[in-house]
Amino acid sequence: MGRKPRVDRTPEEKWQIAQEGMKSGNVSETCRRHGIAQTLYYRWKDEAEQGSLSEARENISRYLEEYNHDRPHRGVENRTPHEAYLAFAVLTKNETLNV
Repeated sequence: MGRKPRVDRTPEEKWQIAQEGMKSGNVSETCRRHGIAQTLYYRWKDEAEQGSLSEARENISRYLEEYNHDRPHRGVENRTPHEAYLAFAVLTKNETLNV
């Protein structure tokens, strides 16, 4: 029994296979069902998790940028938190200089 021919899979297919193995908890069965080696499964799983992590970091960065610089907040007189911080810093600096 020789090696099976290589099958190119899309990133989505790899992600689905990795998800299936994680959900079922039976990696051996998942690998058998899809005709892949366990080492390949774990490589795909690690790649999927890394992709998810970097995507999450990017989403968090975008959210923080919008939250602090683009969205006015009623709690700081309809300014962005960044604008409120700058106004506070100027006031604090002026008070320090007047002492």
